[in-house]
Amino acid sequence: REHPPPDSSGGPTSGGAFARATLAAKCALRGAALSLSPARKRLDRFILVTDPGPDPDDVKALLIAAVLHKQCHIQLAGVICNGGCQPDMRAALARCLLDHVGAEDVPVGV
Repeated sequence: REHPPPDSSGGPTSGGAFARATLAAKCALRGAALSLSPARKRLDRFILVTDPGPDPDDVKALLIAAVLHKQCHIQLAGVICNGGCQPDMRAALARCLLDHVGAEDVPVGV
């Protein structure tokens, strides 16, 4: 297959070559997005066992899982809250965080 002639400027990063490369990348990404659409791929299911509270590590993990769930990268099948003497308060916090990011479909238990 013959390569197209160089752009008038002759450089590989000139406007024409850059536009063709950008278009090729967009088409490749669009094709990848279509082949990996949520309806076509099987999502890994997770149940997160956590103790959200004063330490931010569990809250961060819960938020990351919720966002990945909303973006259809994983299926967050549920959240189980434990730890300390306040599992009900921790579950209420988890419920609030999930609702805040729009993951109302994820059940929370103690």
